[in-house]
Amino acid sequence: MTSDTRKSNIKQMLLQKSFVSVSEMAELFTVTEETIRRDLRMLEKEGIISRTHGGAVLKDKVSSSFERQEIRGILQASKSAMADTAKHFVQNGFCIFMDSSTTVQNLFPQIQDLQLTIVTDSIDIIIACSNLPNIKLYALGGIYNPRTRCFSSSLGRDLLANLYFDIAFISCRTISSSEGLCDSNIEEASTKRLAGQHASKTIAMVDHTKFDRVSFAKICGLEDIDVLISDKPIDPAWEQVLREKQVEVLISRPQA
Repeated sequence: MTSDTRKSNIKQMLLQKSFVSVSEMAELFTVTEETIRRDLRMLEKEGIISRTHGGAVLKDKVSSSFERQEIRGILQASKSAMADTAKHFVQNGFCIFMDSSTTVQNLFPQIQDLQLTIVTDSIDIIIACSNLPNIKLYALGGIYNPRTRCFSSSLGRDLLANLYFDIAFISCRTISSSEGLCDSNIEEASTKRLAGQHASKTIAMVDHTKFDRVSFAKICGLEDIDVLISDKPIDPAWEQVLREKQVEVLISRPQA
């Protein structure tokens, strides 16, 4: 296994766990502990992690250095479970917005047989819809970002400003009780915010790893979403905050 592959795997592990140990990773990747320490030093120089005694933690910062392919495969069971809950909100004839997140993309296979109008900035959803006669597709154009596999620009938001939805399905990079939903990309955050403002119902699909953190660009406040779907029971303090904001909370546990 190359150093780049190990570093990518380490980043995926840190997205799911708060801490990884040198000994654990050395055993997992069948390399020496010194090799792992060298990988960690490189990741620390990139500003991604902070080394600690015996291991590393994800650096607590508002910007993000993770690539799309590194995020796509993690917590797949959780994403599928949340999609299984979200699909029950969608009915034949609905017009929905779907953002470009890997979480929301998991919803598409669950609803692709319905008669729908779908508006999206995601190239993956655009491709998936391209040969489905039952889907009326509106693609938000603009500048394509290969890192996030989506289009974004003021041109796309000009179109979005004249559209209205039964439901906007969005996800986020982080969620905070004080700052609401945030993303790492200001253009994509603006698109999600506008879509939510033009929807009768905004549904946020947010797994447990994203709570109590803040990212670079604010999407919206908690009061701006109607339903929060997550994959693990939330803290009682969060329950109280969301109750006060009149947000319905649904927990979709992944199957064992």
